[in-house]
Amino acid sequence: MAGRLARHGVEQRLPRLADGGSIGGSTLAFDRAVRVLVEAGAPLEAALDAASGVPADAIGRGDLGRVEVGATADLVALDERLEVAGVWRSGVRIA
Repeated sequence: MAGRLARHGVEQRLPRLADGGSIGGSTLAFDRAVRVLVEAGAPLEAALDAASGVPADAIGRGDLGRVEVGATADLVALDERLEVAGVWRSGVRIA
């Protein structure tokens, strides 16, 4: 598995930028983040905002992380188990 992760820029469980040195972010998937928060007792709406709206706001992207008129239509639908059921980019379903 380590070889596969290294090919994708993830070594020793740390995502790395293309330069090979800088840590590039998290490997925690959106759906897993939401599930962890809900399992810890957070209301679903708060968990969804923490996983989408808060990070978008942190980088100054008010057009992301929310479903509203004028926002970018990048969406992830979760099923009742909070697993990915569909993905849309710019309003077009891609998964």
